[in-house]
Amino acid sequence: MPDEVLVTILSLLPIKEAASTSILSTRWRLLWRGLIKLNFFGNQSFSYQVNMNTECDKFINQVNSVIQNYNHPMIEDFRIRYCLSNRHKSLIYQWLQFAVNKKVEFLELDLSRYVSLGFSVYVYDYPLRLFEMELVSLKKLILKKVKVSEAILLNLLSNSPNLETLSICDPQDLKHIRVGGRALKLKHFEISEGGYSVKSIYLSEFDLESFTYVGGEMDLRFSDLPKLNKVDLGQVQWWVGDNEFEMLYPLASSLQSLSIDVYRNEVPPNPRDYDELPNVKQLRMMFRGNKHDCLLHLAYMVNAFPSLESFTLEIDWTAAVVRRKARDYTNINENLKFVEIVGYKEKCAKKEDARSSAKCLESILPQGVELVIL
Repeated sequence: MPDEVLVTILSLLPIKEAASTSILSTRWRLLWRGLIKLNFFGNQSFSYQVNMNTECDKFINQVNSVIQNYNHPMIEDFRIRYCLSNRHKSLIYQWLQFAVNKKVEFLELDLSRYVSLGFSVYVYDYPLRLFEMELVSLKKLILKKVKVSEAILLNLLSNSPNLETLSICDPQDLKHIRVGGRALKLKHFEISEGGYSVKSIYLSEFDLESFTYVGGEMDLRFSDLPKLNKVDLGQVQWWVGDNEFEMLYPLASSLQSLSIDVYRNEVPPNPRDYDELPNVKQLRMMFRGNKHDCLLHLAYMVNAFPSLESFTLEIDWTAAVVRRKARDYTNINENLKFVEIVGYKEKCAKKEDARSSAKCLESILPQGVELVIL
């Protein structure tokens, strides 16, 4: 087989196994150096009885060995997944610099690998000096358990003119995120943080297509984002007033897929119709509350999506289920094709109650809608 075919086969192997093929023959000795995807996923299934430092040294030696013997002019992917810490700071920087020099397109640095030991810590300050040069080739960047400050984020976006995907998990130091400007090519943006440090996110004036946020409630604003069609806020509890969707109205013309987590403690005295989000076709809603009346308010909320085709409702409330006719609350949606309700059976005292409710709901849904109740 041609060398190009063999290199393609080697690319399907872990980098350690691919490099070990160099002992097979003279022809195979240098083949692995043609790989353009270098993914280092360390084995971290060891227990407390195993010396973690020894395992860490093995991983470091493996990465260093590959880098020192690699002579291809460019790489597409460079991915590190291992429980390294700030004491490896200079070493990590050397690896990142290697990837940048090789015109990397997809860079991942995941240091959140303490899962098997049952703990996790913030470990690494992302180097601001890495962005003194333009990262023209970088298209996708994933950072996990890496400290990213507002200054670093600003420099990253300014010096990565072709960056399309950015995912940051547990940045710790990010409090106010401002991303905008027509020069940006960023299409997919994800922020996930467990420390609830983010206080505000303002996104404006670029061609973002999808946005995901996981964390605590904060000040979220969208402005002039004509291509933003998918928003996932499904793991944020919004403790808001009468209108849970107000922050989404600037996206009314583009939004097609929405995931949101709503906490409704009580029904407003005079519920009103919500302004429509007319192009949303997929909706996943986690609806929380502690009074059964809050579910009646849900009907008004659903009316805001006249083009809805797929609706998944996850319900979590502490009150007992009380059945009540709500024929005047909802508008029949003829576009609907799929409805899934998760958590309802658990709230019913008897299985017969769940079956009866399902039949009642089926009778008012448009013909042909698939209904799933879990």
